[in-house]
Amino acid sequence: MQEPRLAVALLLVTVLAVANTSLGYLAAAARPEEPVIVDPTEALAAITTVGGYVEVVVYDPDGVVASSDLSGHLTCPSPKGTVNLSLGLTWVGRSGDFTYVRFFVEVGVDLPEGWGTALCGITLRYGSRSLSRFRSVAILREIPERLRIMHISDVHLVTPLTPLGTSYHHLLSAILLANALDVDLVINTGDTADHPGAVDEYAYYVRALQYLRKPVLTVPGNHDGAGIPPELYRKVYGRYVGSPYWYRRLGPYLVVGLDSVLGYADSSQLDFLEKVLRENQDAGVRIIAIHYPLFRGGFRGNVSSADYSSHLYPSWANVPELARRFLDIVDRYNVTLVLAGHIHSDGYVVYNGRTVFVTTATLGGSRSYYNSYRIIDVYSNGTVKVLLPAGRSLRDVANSFNIEYVQYSYLEFSGGTSAFVKLSGLAEVELPERLAVYLHIPRSACPEFDLLKIPLSGGLAEHVATYETVVDLWGFGEVVLVRAELSLGELARGAVLTLLCRGVGDSEPPEVVRVSLVPPRPRPTDRVLVEVYVKDSTAVIYGEASVRWYRTDGSPVDSSVLLLLPGDPTHSYFTTTIPAVAGAFSATVELILYDVLGNVLRRELVVKYAQPTPTPTPVVTPAATPTHTPVSTPTSTPTPTPTTTPVTEVTPTYLPPPQTPTEATVSPTPTEAPARAQPNLLVVATVVVALAVALSVLVVKRRA
Repeated sequence: MQEPRLAVALLLVTVLAVANTSLGYLAAAARPEEPVIVDPTEALAAITTVGGYVEVVVYDPDGVVASSDLSGHLTCPSPKGTVNLSLGLTWVGRSGDFTYVRFFVEVGVDLPEGWGTALCGITLRYGSRSLSRFRSVAILREIPERLRIMHISDVHLVTPLTPLGTSYHHLLSAILLANALDVDLVINTGDTADHPGAVDEYAYYVRALQYLRKPVLTVPGNHDGAGIPPELYRKVYGRYVGSPYWYRRLGPYLVVGLDSVLGYADSSQLDFLEKVLRENQDAGVRIIAIHYPLFRGGFRGNVSSADYSSHLYPSWANVPELARRFLDIVDRYNVTLVLAGHIHSDGYVVYNGRTVFVTTATLGGSRSYYNSYRIIDVYSNGTVKVLLPAGRSLRDVANSFNIEYVQYSYLEFSGGTSAFVKLSGLAEVELPERLAVYLHIPRSACPEFDLLKIPLSGGLAEHVATYETVVDLWGFGEVVLVRAELSLGELARGAVLTLLCRGVGDSEPPEVVRVSLVPPRPRPTDRVLVEVYVKDSTAVIYGEASVRWYRTDGSPVDSSVLLLLPGDPTHSYFTTTIPAVAGAFSATVELILYDVLGNVLRRELVVKYAQPTPTPTPVVTPAATPTHTPVSTPTSTPTPTPTTTPVTEVTPTYLPPPQTPTEATVSPTPTEAPARAQPNLLVVATVVVALAVALSVLVVKRRA
């Protein structure tokens, strides 16, 4: 009787194991669905002017929104407090699982000079319930003659913020520049998350976008939707980012975003594109945002309809009919500019002498040369100007701007917020004489506050008396936004601004809890990851590591100062990577950590490299008199090191929105960044359970 019981037990254990593995993955897909606004969102802004329209797309599978009395309003920032602006309802429609609502923007709000675009939240009321998207509607004062776009792509946010994952840091740096520069719009062409369906990674994206003072438009990449069930893709991406394809019309400018998670835009996406272009033929400037580039990396130059096929990116080359149709649409409707990413390197192609295809390298993923972004000017007459670093041309392998020249950290802590800013080489872009930095503080939790400038060279914190404020509404309530300015000299040296609630103080330096090295016993040829865990009564805002390498005789080999990058939003964990240095026997690393009030900790640790053990080298002599000359192991001289304080070691389902135009509203071998395919756990579970059942039957038959 033991064998059948064993088979049954095996079956139960197998089912439980598979169910436990699948539970977390399937939780999002199994939850009952409530209506959610998928357009506009914090990551997919509506852009309009007073007298224009805002279209709202609601995922509403049960039709409860469409069947209710509807109204809407905007909540906008202003110096004295948030302002609610009524919206005029003009149209309601329904298609499939979606409800479409169009509102007329009757009035606007003027922010003080220098604050940029008014980003308002939108609230849709249906019956006794409501839906909201904060900071999702941009109301421009006027339609620009020149539309300046910051193009980012392949952010690859990871959670936890891993030691080598600087993506969140680089995203914040891009936001700093977008706020400070004369940028009208940020376009993100996909791979925002590193893992498809990862809720935490999208939560970090939405969190970072709170600090952006300009509208942003986002399309998905393969890391956002490939390899997971379409329903999970729709739920997670739709809730945190928004609709995977969309269009925006602002005067002469038309921007269309496409879903290419399959590696290309399928026929439904091309139908959507052609319909939007056909219904907006009066738009003088037509821009397409898509993740997968049409043309392969490494090629830069001119392409025509006669010779394009040899230059196609592989995923498009595998679907030649779709590639041909895409380029035919681009040509017939005289598309001005196509923005893409995916290949983690720069690209530039002019198709048929008219359409400019621009590919931008990765902002936060594995890089071909450096993490980067672009600034592109598009004029109302159709002229495209790609801004370049000094001395670069569009035919250069790397011609985008290097985000690594910008060091920016933003920290929220109990009692305030703090920002660290440092620009190297003036960040390659032309900056104003003084750069605006924005901080926020919860209005209810901190009725009185001080703005402090913290010197990194020692000395007392300086009270900043000149700054401007507005009140805005974020997801957790009203916040006071503070705008201060720093000179280029201060930015070159590095500066810390801290917004501190009155009554909060801290006079003690940070404390190092633990330091780990990976690998723990490195060789001189190894890059060494240093992980530093810290705590402080307020918070640590900035850290660096001063490294000196020594030979066996104690003489110096090299030295370097490395930035300690925060590994989580609370700044309790920092990392840096010590490069390999040939000939090094040991290294001293001085850790320097600053808290938000300027208290400094200096701590030293020693890294000793594992040295290869020399092996005896035989000396070949004539066969008649064979001899062996032993080679002794050389004696190492201890490396003198400073006295140190011990440290503990240690398939899209969205329907397109209505196509009535919303008024007023132009290398190295490509680095492929495939999505990590997520197994379909339902299929896996079925197969494993079937095998277990089969095994049980065999055991029972054998017993019989």
